[in-house]
Amino acid sequence: AARQRRRQMDFRKHLRRAQKQNRRTSRLKNSETYFVRHTTKCSVEHETREQMWEDHRIFIHFPWDKSGNRRADSKSKNPDDYVGFRKGAIKAMKDLAKQGGYVAARFEGHHEWLVGRVPKGSKIELRKGKYRPEELTRQNLKHHNGVVVLKTLLLSDWRRIAPDKCVLLQTVQPRNGTIMRWHKAGDFVKALVLQQKPKISFDLMSHGQQEILCAEFLRSSLAKRFDLPQLDCVLCDVGRCMEDLDIFGIATDGKTIFAQDTHDSLGEVAEKLTALRKYKTRANGHFVFFCEHEKQETLNGVKIVPIQRVFKSFIATKSGKRWLNGIFPKA
Repeated sequence: AARQRRRQMDFRKHLRRAQKQNRRTSRLKNSETYFVRHTTKCSVEHETREQMWEDHRIFIHFPWDKSGNRRADSKSKNPDDYVGFRKGAIKAMKDLAKQGGYVAARFEGHHEWLVGRVPKGSKIELRKGKYRPEELTRQNLKHHNGVVVLKTLLLSDWRRIAPDKCVLLQTVQPRNGTIMRWHKAGDFVKALVLQQKPKISFDLMSHGQQEILCAEFLRSSLAKRFDLPQLDCVLCDVGRCMEDLDIFGIATDGKTIFAQDTHDSLGEVAEKLTALRKYKTRANGHFVFFCEHEKQETLNGVKIVPIQRVFKSFIATKSGKRWLNGIFPKA
């Protein structure tokens, strides 16, 4: 009887633990992801920024509100008290605190990324530090008290991630701004925080990764099976540097490949197909358009290829499996 009671107690404990984990997973499932950038160019001294790193806090420093007071940093957390990009950044932080979400933060001077989550209903806390002395002089703040006031949020479930695990995040990292929603990296950051392997799905890949997929597919032996030109070498960076093309290269038969890819259906991106066709003035070219489509066909000299079929076929190969594991590494 005693053994049975212990088993029942162990089962109930296990059930409560599982229910708690399910509730936590449910709460986090729809949380948004934010990118935060902390550079050495800000007015905050090194020691104060390092303290934020050690405390695993993200922060913003916008000292001037509409009041015009330059004797002390503003302590207001109300976006309406600020103007321009400052208003947008404080609103983003307020939304993050209220709704909760995942965070990936870059601290200049540290190679690692700081990732974590902000629980729903968190409070924006003020933390004090010091200005860099040269900043007070540069901004002509003769009467300022020299005290930095930071708006901060504490991360829970935080981890510091080595740069080799974050290469894919760097490819979609926003170029400007202090804090912003980061839709492109949402599921990847979530997996890092929860120490899980991201769910493998074509829909989770960024557009840049889709461009690489199509280029590697054309480079593989699968291209001939699909009655497509096999890529021998590229002539430009895949995707980024070209307006109308994603792949510009030479095929194994010596002809030039002009290719474009999109996640949308053919009917939604007719203008992209039109842009690709303007390169058909070169008679010895191959023209390929990857998109959402039911079947492979040729329209006015352009081979239309279903991109989902490309994805499934490529990841079934040895090279494709290695490529996929590189994109979605184990936690």
